[in-house]
This record gives sequence, structure tokens and C-alpha cells, in this order.
Amino acid sequence: MSDQEPRLLSVMICTYRRPSVAATIASVLGQALPDGWTMEIVVADNDGEPTGQAAVEGAAAPDGAPVRYVHAPRQNISIARNACLNAAQGQWAAFIDDDEIAEPGWLAALIEASAEADVVFGRSRAVMEPGTPAWMADGAFHHNEIAPGEPLHNGYTCNVLLNMEKVRALGLQFDKAFGLTGGEDTSFFYEFGLGGARFAYRPDAVVSEDIPIGRSSFKWLFKRRYRSGQTHWDIQVRNAESRGKLAALAAAKVVFCAGSAALSGFQPRARNKALLRGALHLGVLSRAFGGQRHLEYA
Repeated sequence: MSDQEPRLLSVMICTYRRPSVAATIASVLGQALPDGWTMEIVVADNDGEPTGQAAVEGAAAPDGAPVRYVHAPRQNISIARNACLNAAQGQWAAFIDDDEIAEPGWLAALIEASAEADVVFGRSRAVMEPGTPAWMADGAFHHNEIAPGEPLHNGYTCNVLLNMEKVRALGLQFDKAFGLTGGEDTSFFYEFGLGGARFAYRPDAVVSEDIPIGRSSFKWLFKRRYRSGQTHWDIQVRNAESRGKLAALAAAKVVFCAGSAALSGFQPRARNKALLRGALHLGVLSRAFGGQRHLEYA
């Protein structure tokens, strides 16, 4: 053990009426930390009433890391995320979702990469239910992972480690304007990047998520990609990107994706991948022409 003061890691979980949060907490408590690190768990309940308090406090282990419950009423995911940021006492903090399970070695892998980064994204592996269409299960459309060449600041909060000293120094918070639509994480990491944050990706830092059959549909995926496109427009325009250029590029990409889908013919995975990519660019166009934002958390 190092003679230096142990570094505290705050593991942060936002929850809303999900009993599965107890299993999430248990998987975090089972993590082995590197020497010189200690841990706390902070859970922010976004329900109007403290409905999750019993499940959260009941998941704490007498000899384990402390588990703190924070009530963050008013349904808005950004409010819950900010409650976690404000309650976290650690020099570093990790987010995991309340329907995910941390696999062995998750935190150790994130911490290892923190030596050269301020933000470290891991991988969220989707576990599909029986009956999921083959093209969807094979195509890994529900995974949260960063593809080669994709900008790292386009990451997510379902599996990430943050340098809280830099977050606090920059005064960063999750934008409440995205609290019902989703995209609050994209906006946060974009701003963090502008503030000089260094990003890294550790695909071996894995959490898993059971995908309910209700999300195993083309319609659900389409809406998700469409909303992501709307978020992209809002963030880029806010940062003085040319509206005309964004709209023209999105229109061209919609046409390209439609053509790619048509050429894929009877190959469902390739065809639907192209259509879902097109959905993202349709979302950009919808905002370009004043379309209403899709409310993912309403």
C-alpha cells in the first residue's frame, strides 16, 4: 500500500423506479480496487417521492463501501446527474446506470486508464432477451461502445470515469434543457472537451445491461437515433456552427443512407443499419426546420 493518502472514488447511480438498482449496487460493492483507492456509492433518486430509498439503503453492506441515498425530485435526468456531482466527495467519480451490472475488473480498468486521461469511457454490453430479431442481436445495436475513428467526446454516462477535480474547476453541470429529451451527457462531454479534458476509451471496462423486449424493436432504435440527431443539431448550433452547412450535410447524408439501405436489399442487418444512420440525420433536419424535440424521459 502506498504511503500517500488514499484516493476516493465516488460511484454515482441515477435511479427512477427501478428495483434493479439493488443488483447494480451489489455489483459495484463487489469490485476490487487498486491499492491506494477507496470507494463510496452515491445514488440519486429522480422520483417525486423517495420510492427508491428502501432498495438503495437495503443494498448497502455492513462491511462494504458507504452507500448514500440522495433524493433529487422533479423528473429530469440532468437534475439527478447534478445531484450526484454535487454529492460526490471523491477526486474521481464513475457513472453506471441503475439497470446495469458491473462486470469483474470494471473499475480497475477505468482507474488504470486515468493516469493519462480526465474522462475514461468503458463499454456497455447489451444482453438481449429470447425472441429478439436476429439482425438486431447480431448487429449489437443496443451496445454502448465507441467505434474506431468516432470522436471520444461523443461518449455516454452509462459507463464512464471522471476527474472530479477538473469538473469542479470548470463548474460543469448537466444541462437541464436536455433533462427530458436525453443528450445531456453528449452536451456535458462536449463542454468538458472545450475545457481541455483528455479522453480515453477502455473497452475492457465492461458493464452489462439486460434489454427488455419492449426495446427490441426497429421503432425504438429509430426514435433513439432520431433524438441523437436532434441533440447534435442543438449542440453544434449553440457553439456557432453554421446552420446552413449542418442542414445541407444532413440532407445529403439522409439521401446516402436511403440509397445504402436500398442497395442492401434482403440483408436486414445492413439495411436497418443504414436506415438507423439515416434516422440520426433526419433528427438533425427536423431541428433545422423547427421540429419539436423528442422527449426520451417524459
